[in-house]
Amino acid sequence: MKHYAGNGADMKANNQNAILNILCQHDISCTEIARRLGLTRASVSNHTNELISNGLVLEIGAGESGKKGRGRKPTLLGINQDYGYVGGLYISRGACFVGLTDMKGDVLISAPVQRPADAAPTELLKSAVGILSELIIRANVSGERVIGLGVSVPGPVDTVNGIMLSPPDFKKWHNFPLTPLLSSMTGMNVLMENNATSLTLAEMRFGHGRDLHDFVYLVVDSGIGGGLVIGGKLFKGKNGFGSEIGHTSIMMNGRLCSCGNSGCLERYASIPVLLSEAFSNDEGMDSWRKIVDAAENNDEHCLTVMDREAEYLSTALVDIINVLEPEAVVFGGDLLYKPSLITRLLHDRIKNRMITRGYRDFRILPSALSDETGVQAAATVVLNDFFSRGETTRPIPDPEPSSFLKKITQGAAVL
Repeated sequence: MKHYAGNGADMKANNQNAILNILCQHDISCTEIARRLGLTRASVSNHTNELISNGLVLEIGAGESGKKGRGRKPTLLGINQDYGYVGGLYISRGACFVGLTDMKGDVLISAPVQRPADAAPTELLKSAVGILSELIIRANVSGERVIGLGVSVPGPVDTVNGIMLSPPDFKKWHNFPLTPLLSSMTGMNVLMENNATSLTLAEMRFGHGRDLHDFVYLVVDSGIGGGLVIGGKLFKGKNGFGSEIGHTSIMMNGRLCSCGNSGCLERYASIPVLLSEAFSNDEGMDSWRKIVDAAENNDEHCLTVMDREAEYLSTALVDIINVLEPEAVVFGGDLLYKPSLITRLLHDRIKNRMITRGYRDFRILPSALSDETGVQAAATVVLNDFFSRGETTRPIPDPEPSSFLKKITQGAAVL
């Protein structure tokens, strides 16, 4: 890899951020970091020593020695997971969760945010802020060490101005200024992404993406979303609206979608649509889990439904694979329940249809994220920003914890 160019300050910041991004993925030695980045061992030592002195990086133990067990064991470095903390608020059409993670994305504490079906957005945020303040206290975390609040919501969203635009089947949130409102309520740095993008970021940093340079992330639940990672970086497009996989058309003259397109994947393969078509007269068959359980017991109809779902999804995925040639497809959402059958069905279709069949291997992988994926994904929006900008060498202060908690608790009463 080439050295990072620029003036001295820029080069230092870029090199340190590159080091931190490697440490976010693996505990690793200075020698291995130098090899991966094309830097000298002395340069990496200087950078990591500064990061250690600022508390962001720790020496965590000894690694394996060289060939045949000879030589001195290298010292492994890793991110100090308690350097700071991140709030995560995950809002979907079916559920809402709020929680707190450490710097490695591990969820420390979380809770659902209960809401009536007809609740206004401001009422939900009021509840979420109040619960977050309680969780921070319960986790015994100093409020000033919470470096930000990440929010994950149905897209599309204007991430620059923090405005939800026109998410399908989420009309009360259209053109809602979520980020400015939460910032004023909490006094925190608030960043927002759409659900699919935040989940892709989490997979990139904490899941299979640690070992993949190019992959497609697909989430299937009440809707269908996705993300693309190319060259180890999230692809968003010019204005941040890229990777709307659920709104790629699989049928030219197909059903009209609320997005304005026809034949969108979401209009065929989202779980509610799949259920309504396959079980319109069976009120008991109301979830993907029940379909999978019945299919495991050789229920012919449920096996056919799963086969149809694989057909829809693979039609869209093959197009993406033929254009971009990623290493793998990683999927999340409802499909993670007992994923072996749907994994096989998808793999069989894709490997027989992609243009490079017979020339390369291709993987279909269930997401490797934690059970508390939503909160982790939301928090990753802040973590990704933190480790991608040039201010990571500045230590976080540790003043009186009461001022922040007072602010965030009072913020719940603003609305």
